[in-house]
Amino acid sequence: MSHYGSKEWPGPEGVKAFAQEYVIDFNPVAAVYRANLRPGRKTAKKIAEELLRLSDVQKEIRKLMDESEKSSLITKSRVESLLWKEANDIMESGSSRVGALTQLCKVKGYNHESERELTLKGKSPVINITLTGEES
Repeated sequence: MSHYGSKEWPGPEGVKAFAQEYVIDFNPVAAVYRANLRPGRKTAKKIAEELLRLSDVQKEIRKLMDESEKSSLITKSRVESLLWKEANDIMESGSSRVGALTQLCKVKGYNHESERELTLKGKSPVINITLTGEES
């Protein structure tokens, strides 16, 4: 990593390290220290201010925030997957499994009067629920 004050500073690795640390808690001074961008004679606050003005740093922060947003999106298929997993987890109580299955049915748009039938097997007795509706 290049040293503060050099033309190459902070360098691509310094930009990335600072941005990664910054998006953790949006504390620029702490990010300077965690990224090992030693302030030397200048204060960490001054270095943080300078870093946040750099377009490369701003781009990297924006990129990391966009990636974070995408990875934290909760999609319908993810909800369905998690509910199905809980509904079939034999370590869960019967009421928890039925609750998960009931929520899954709501997400899928089914009601209780159908020709479809879902069965849960495990420690508790077999649970049959009849459903109606079209899959969305």
